[in-house]
Amino acid sequence: MNEAVDRRQRRTVQVDNPRDLRIGPANVQLEQIVARDGDVIAKDQRNLRLATYNSSRTTRNMRASGKATISIVDERTVFYIKGNVAEITREMECAPQNSKLHFRVEQVFADAANEEFEPGAYVASGVIYKNPGRTQQLQTAKEVLRELAEDRLLD
Repeated sequence: MNEAVDRRQRRTVQVDNPRDLRIGPANVQLEQIVARDGDVIAKDQRNLRLATYNSSRTTRNMRASGKATISIVDERTVFYIKGNVAEITREMECAPQNSKLHFRVEQVFADAANEEFEPGAYVASGVIYKNPGRTQQLQTAKEVLRELAEDRLLD
C-alpha cells in the first residue's frame, strides 16, 4: 500500500487490492456496494455497473474518455474509485433515460484529514439526497438494480 501527503496536507492512502477496502463504520467491502437509489451495483471487487442519465455531461465525458472517478463520501473518510468505463447500452429497458455502463476498478484511494496538520478535523457526514417522490423512485430503483445485475456482453 502506497501512502503520500497531497497538496491539501491530507493523508491519502492507495488501496492496491479493492478486496482490502473497508468503507465506513460497518467495514463494507467494495463488492457489497449497492446504491439504494438504483444507480450502482458491484458485480465483484473489480467490476461495477452504473446507471447514469444518458444525456448528462457526466455520461458524455465517460463515453469520450473511457474513464471515471467515483467518490464515496462517508463519515470521516472520502473514497475515490478510479477506473475505466465502457457503455453496455445507451438506453436501459426499465429506464430509457439511463445508460448502463461497465466500470472496471483500477485504483482506490481513501482520503481523510491528517491529524498532524488538521488536529480534530474530519468529514462529518456523507451526501444527503431527498426526493418527494421517494416511493416511486424506490420501485424504479429496484428495476434498475435488477437490470444492472444482468450479465450482457458490451455492445
